[in-house]
Amino acid sequence: MPQKRWIDKSSNKPLQERTYVKCPHCNTYHDSRTWSLIRAFGNWFGIYCPNCEGIIPSPTNIGTYVILGITYPLWFWYKENLKQRWLRMQKKRFSGQQIRMLDFSKKLWLIIGQIWGALMFLTMNLIYWNVETPMKDLITWLVGGLIFGGLMILFMGYKKKKAQLK
Repeated sequence: MPQKRWIDKSSNKPLQERTYVKCPHCNTYHDSRTWSLIRAFGNWFGIYCPNCEGIIPSPTNIGTYVILGITYPLWFWYKENLKQRWLRMQKKRFSGQQIRMLDFSKKLWLIIGQIWGALMFLTMNLIYWNVETPMKDLITWLVGGLIFGGLMILFMGYKKKKAQLK
């Protein structure tokens, strides 16, 4: 996640589709979904800018500093080598085929809801073993998943209307 994000308030698209990340080095605005899916992981030194090959800073907090302070003796000696290796890996990740971005306008909510329902069914059956009504429980959790997915798309795709000044 970058330190700063810009949101297009004039668009009616879902929040994810109107959020942009600005590179402080080349001043390019990137679609925030550029770092979704498999590019979402491994951003140890920040977010990689595919335009100028710079590093877009990530947010830090007290927890970050505590972990860095505790692990400092382990990584300090290798920091520059690790950073150069990471940059080479990022160039490879972004030089290949363009990775498709998540499209929240399609039926993604349905898939996410059903996955949530199936995971809840499995989790609850492991915790509260109920051999008498497994099909009833499965149907209940899948319907709950549909409700969860529907609410998620409502809230994620919802854009507040600006109050008009009189």
